[in-house]
Amino acid sequence: MYDVNWALNFTGFSKEEPMDLHQFILFYHEHIADFDFQFNTTDTNSPVFIVSSRWSQLPHLMGMKHWTNLPVQQPEKQYEQMHSGKWDLEFLRSADEHAWNEFLPRIEFLPNLYKMLYQGNCTIKLVHKTMDSKFRRRNMDMIFISPQGDIVFVLELRKGRDNIFFPSSVTQYSPNDNTLKGKHNLLKITSITHEKVVSKPIESKPKKRK
Repeated sequence: MYDVNWALNFTGFSKEEPMDLHQFILFYHEHIADFDFQFNTTDTNSPVFIVSSRWSQLPHLMGMKHWTNLPVQQPEKQYEQMHSGKWDLEFLRSADEHAWNEFLPRIEFLPNLYKMLYQGNCTIKLVHKTMDSKFRRRNMDMIFISPQGDIVFVLELRKGRDNIFFPSSVTQYSPNDNTLKGKHNLLKITSITHEKVVSKPIESKPKKRK
């Protein structure tokens, strides 16, 4: 079972202890989804910002829009299939092995979201508003950068109203990739608080016919 202690000590999956997608979805649903995380900073222009995490965002973070043969395409419905245990990693692999090979590293990175959001265990930058960059071209407003061995993972976020940011995707780069060298605004985090919010329920079980 994946719990908070597991997340705090997470250093990656292995062949001996591979990822259990269903257990991770249950952990994500309890500890990450439907939370607002308030970050306080030393930056006078952005002293406070909020990261708003919702369960329906997870398929986007997993890159599931790139799978070509999934029987369900809506992110909310895809999440329901994973939350119920009907879809596991082997199912995703059989549905589109090319996408599975490409995006598996990003999926296996996702447990790091706990330390990133609860502890700020990453480098956090506001995307430069005028300088050309891959993140700006993708209409991203904030990036959480997390090196993991020889891969640098980036949680990309888009800004909504009232300085609220929404996780949009996870991308990966080599440490020397020019994409990471833009002069974005580094934010120094002083404290983080979190609050559970009410979201629409998921339907992990088929509806009964009337």
